[in-house]
Amino acid sequence: MPVFAYLRDVFTLPHHRGKGLATWIATAVREHPELVTVSSWMLATRDAQAVYEKAGYRAVPHPEYYMSLQEATGSHSLRL
Repeated sequence: MPVFAYLRDVFTLPHHRGKGLATWIATAVREHPELVTVSSWMLATRDAQAVYEKAGYRAVPHPEYYMSLQEATGSHSLRL
């Protein structure tokens, strides 16, 4: 059962913006039967914080705690 999920690559085409679609999908995906066990959701947005706040998302309390890793394609092996 998943407990963490990251909502990613959500965008609304310009002629559909302002209709609440991004807020709707950010809410609807959390209600999917296979995702109801997820207790921690994250997403990143450059300029749509207000949209996702309507769906219940809030800024992370300590963003300085988070890290990311962008791997080049095909470089998934761990070398010790």
